[in-house]
Amino acid sequence: MKTHTLPCILGLGSAIVAVLASSATFAQTPAAQMAPTNVPTTQRAATEPAATQATPQAEPVQPPAATAPAAPATAAPMIQLASQAPAPPPPLVRTDKTHDGFYVRLGLGFGSQSTTLDDGTPLPNFTGSGGTLAIDVMVGGAPSPGIIVGGALLLDSLPSKTFTVDQYSAKTGVNLLTIGPFIDGYPNPRGGFHLGGTFGFSAARLTNSNSQTFSTDKANGFGLAAWLGYDWWVADQWSVGGLLRFSGAHTTARERDIDFAVNTRAITLMLTTVYQ
Repeated sequence: MKTHTLPCILGLGSAIVAVLASSATFAQTPAAQMAPTNVPTTQRAATEPAATQATPQAEPVQPPAATAPAAPATAAPMIQLASQAPAPPPPLVRTDKTHDGFYVRLGLGFGSQSTTLDDGTPLPNFTGSGGTLAIDVMVGGAPSPGIIVGGALLLDSLPSKTFTVDQYSAKTGVNLLTIGPFIDGYPNPRGGFHLGGTFGFSAARLTNSNSQTFSTDKANGFGLAAWLGYDWWVADQWSVGGLLRFSGAHTTARERDIDFAVNTRAITLMLTTVYQ
């Protein structure tokens, strides 16, 4: 009985020592080595049986396929507002039915002219009046819309009339030519109302005159005219209208030591054609 008890006691003591040694080893092992914390419980459960199975033979690893080098990155272009949107075109300026640019006016009219002929004697002057034929030609341009400047030629022709003074009389006609610069203005460049004037050189000529009555049949001097009128557009660059013209001239000459003068005054209603 005693011989069997001693071995049992020794075996029990050896078992207790082994258990204590394994417990101490377990206590010294870090928690990270015991079980990974980042592996879920279900995954550990699924992988634990696989550990008992035979490990399959690993397949050969294929080298990665060669790829083309990536293009170097470029900076994104900055938005340039000045180059993105084109500049707007210049505004269109209408030239139709506007009084600008090249200008031509042709006029034809009839009026009344009063003329005084001074023969250079102490006697009263010869006077006469009558209907006159008038022709106007004006050519110019517009430095700004509605303002016209240029040159004018005005012709007034008084047919042969009988000039009288007291008991004396003389029959003659008078042609008067005036050339000079002019200005014509339209308050509304696209409208029709206008007014203007001219001042320049004048030449008077007598026709069918009696050389025994007057010392000469020609005289030179200066003349002027002023007008107002209205034009109606009939096309993009053409208009027609009418104007009332007031004109006068003073011309003189000296023949045989005698001073001779022709003074004219006229009012004329004219029909005009204008290109502009």
